[in-house]
Amino acid sequence: MRQRSKVRQMGLGADLRKAREQCRMSTRSVAERIGVSHTSVARTELGTRVPEPEEVIALCAVYGITGRRRDQMVEQVDGTDASTAWLATGPATAQQITSLVALETKASEITSVAMSLVPGLFQTQEYARAVIGSGAEQEWLLAARLARQALLTRPDAPEVTVLMDELVLSRLIGGPDVMRGQLGHLLRVSTRPNVSIRIIPRSAGAHPGLDGPFMMLAFPDRAPHVYIEARRVGLFLTRPQDVEPFTDGLAELEDVVLTGDQSAELIESIKKELSDECAPVEEEHLQRIER
Repeated sequence: MRQRSKVRQMGLGADLRKAREQCRMSTRSVAERIGVSHTSVARTELGTRVPEPEEVIALCAVYGITGRRRDQMVEQVDGTDASTAWLATGPATAQQITSLVALETKASEITSVAMSLVPGLFQTQEYARAVIGSGAEQEWLLAARLARQALLTRPDAPEVTVLMDELVLSRLIGGPDVMRGQLGHLLRVSTRPNVSIRIIPRSAGAHPGLDGPFMMLAFPDRAPHVYIEARRVGLFLTRPQDVEPFTDGLAELEDVVLTGDQSAELIESIKKELSDECAPVEEEHLQRIER
């Protein structure tokens, strides 16, 4: 029996569920059309069952999916873990989020290299909202991002390390109040035994992290995966030869990052600077109210 990628399996299920809902059909009515049980349809959508290619073709026919999109869905069934990468296209789709959550849940170690923003696992609600924006789709993305953070406090939580550029700490996402709250949150979460937050100082100059942010996920029973996201499009790398440059980059970053204690001191000092800068403005505002 050929091996299939769990990432593809869950991503395909999310796509099929979305297509069914757009057609306003129930799992039972779909099952009757293609000759399988409704529980089989439901399990396929949840990613707990791998359908045969013929079943996917039948589902596409029911949903009116044709051309390249249909071919991509069938390829997700036929593909194997030996592929160079798996690409979830489009704006932060359910497929992408589901796949990322599935991998994070199974990971024993997660290492994030952050160059522009605080990683999603460590964002406060206010910071995340400032990054994501507002709207129906954005509310779903916000809820999904905050829900992922439960990973940090579960009994069998993975070891999570963040290597974050110092400039991330001084970028005023959402304004001074939001950033002070975000920096305070980083300080609190860094005290957890399974979390390490380390800062790449400005004095480091050129370093491998400048090639772009990424996440490395290590597993107890499979080779490491690398996740890259740009403009809400996610790419998973799985082949050893593709993952190796990122492993080498992490090793090089170890030579320039601050220790955990030094990083906490730097975060605290930047948080204090934000408070000091805002104090005169707040005092002036109070004086105007008193007048």
